[in-house]
Amino acid sequence: MVIRHDTTIGSNGDAETEVRFYSIYMHLNDIRSANVVEGQLIHRKTELGTAGMFEGSANLIHFEIVCDDANLQRLIGRNVGVLDLNADGRTDAVFGEMYFRLPAGAFIYSDRPALNQPTGTGGEALGDALLVGIRYERGNAQVTTYRADGAPLGASLTEDNAEYDLYRNSGRIVEAYRAARAPQVPAHSATYELLRFGRILGPDALTPTNTPHWRQIRTRTGQGWTNLNATGVTKYSDADAPHWVGWHLLQDYDDHDSRCDVAPVRRVLDEDADGINTRSEADRRLMNAAIQPLLRGLVCKFPTEWQRTGLAARWNWLTTEGPNETGGGRPTLGGNTHLSQADFSEFQRHAEALAFWEDAKLEGIGPTHWHFHPMKFIEHFRKCGWLSRSDLARIYTSTSERIRETYRVSLNRVARKYFYSSNLVRLSHFIGQGAIESTSLRSMQEASMTGRIDGENFYGQAINQDSRTSENQAGHWYGAIPPEDDAWFRSTKYNSRGQRIASSYNWRNGNLGDPHAQQYRGRGFKQLTGLINYSRYWMYRGWLDPESFDNRWWEDPQYRARDAARMALRPPRIDDPQRATETAYNCIDTGGWYLGAERPDTLREVDLDSNDVASTPAERATERNISYAVTRAINGGGIQRDDRLRETRSAKEILL
Repeated sequence: MVIRHDTTIGSNGDAETEVRFYSIYMHLNDIRSANVVEGQLIHRKTELGTAGMFEGSANLIHFEIVCDDANLQRLIGRNVGVLDLNADGRTDAVFGEMYFRLPAGAFIYSDRPALNQPTGTGGEALGDALLVGIRYERGNAQVTTYRADGAPLGASLTEDNAEYDLYRNSGRIVEAYRAARAPQVPAHSATYELLRFGRILGPDALTPTNTPHWRQIRTRTGQGWTNLNATGVTKYSDADAPHWVGWHLLQDYDDHDSRCDVAPVRRVLDEDADGINTRSEADRRLMNAAIQPLLRGLVCKFPTEWQRTGLAARWNWLTTEGPNETGGGRPTLGGNTHLSQADFSEFQRHAEALAFWEDAKLEGIGPTHWHFHPMKFIEHFRKCGWLSRSDLARIYTSTSERIRETYRVSLNRVARKYFYSSNLVRLSHFIGQGAIESTSLRSMQEASMTGRIDGENFYGQAINQDSRTSENQAGHWYGAIPPEDDAWFRSTKYNSRGQRIASSYNWRNGNLGDPHAQQYRGRGFKQLTGLINYSRYWMYRGWLDPESFDNRWWEDPQYRARDAARMALRPPRIDDPQRATETAYNCIDTGGWYLGAERPDTLREVDLDSNDVASTPAERATERNISYAVTRAINGGGIQRDDRLRETRSAKEILL
């Protein structure tokens, strides 16, 4: 069985990185014909069949993952050599551990300099280059120093709650610049990405560009503070398949003999380093737990063994080379000496009967291609968490493809930014909660209803289509001109069945009566609502100067008296609330920011959830309680908590 995989793993802006690779399965006992139909789509987690036998051992299969040159470039960022240490790594796909290469001469300080200062005083220069890795795990950050060859330099340093506190800690950098009256103050969203990725992947530029990223690291002589955004520091992630963590590209195809026996492989398998590779020492090395991680990281280019054409020429080496063992007995494959011509003819008939390459007619890949260790490949890309077109189609089934594809890339970029793509349980909650808030991406502007007004109550009868008109197309927020005045938002709202939906938005969430109730209606993936939330997000993105208004204006006594004209505290002024939905990225980022940053307890609650789909009554009860807690962490209550649970469970079924 051969499966062609077409998917995406990242993007630069809106341009996705599309990849294609093939997986090959042999020695199956049977194939699930109901699930596997030639030429038809097959989804992840589909049962393909049952394992058969291999060389007399039961429950084993032959499993390959292969790709061509172009797709290797897309999958790991290169198709030759080692990772370039003179430039930052790729930015389309970024996942897993973040790495920083400190050049020789980088300074280490005993105490952390000020958060707005890129250098300190009295530092000590590194004598040689080091690598620093930052890995976030369930709230904590593990900071590991590596030698150039990837060997850890002592134990990792743990930053407790660093992941949960990232929003607060990145905000402290902004506050340090403001307190110093610096001519340039970085946007909070940019400093958040600086601490998260070591560089900027989103649309908000980092100004000044030398904003420091201070981390305490282990050195050869102890511990100290270094600036991971200093000049000369290059940044990478696991998506770059760094050579220092064991990824190596090997090519051996000029001899066309269907084996990868280049010198590096021979050296690894040569147990006694005598320059001779014997079968027994190779077997022992292959079973050595210390050697297996190195072998798993080899990505090798050589001709397939499954091509019928030219098979005799590719395998003829078996008639002249043996495994360099001595001993008597009749020569057999894997035995003591090379094959006789008669044995080779028997082998050839057997191999040609198994060959399938010409029959498969695989698109876009030749018989000479790259081979991954399948388990290493799967472990690597499980860190990615990038939702493909088909993934999202299976989750948001009621949403049209046009709408899904409008937001999918931004959904991925935002999930990656706020730690949701790094864990598929987190991603399931993010998508499940957002499904209710945005009606599975279909409602990025809160709609009103037409109906009748009775005092302060509005009894809706039908959706007001005017409220659904795109504000970007209109060129202003809905309500900015008198004909668009909508009493729905300033009233207590009831649906057509007489059920209360929400109270008036007047004098709530920092709103100052009309027209704020309508001006700051719900927008985006999480339905950002109210002047308080708008102002916080606007400051986060660098769109609003915090000195242009007074903090906590809603605590002014006249605010409580609902007399805006007499307030001493100045509220913020945001004339372009439609900016929240101006781009697909803004729509999703408002939700990512609210769930992952403004409400830091959300991640804590999500992280209590299991990595498996709940199946037993007890597991489902625990899952329900966690989902309810996530809803409370976001909204402070239980609004539509069962609907959110349902959508989260649905996402889990697809993703986990």
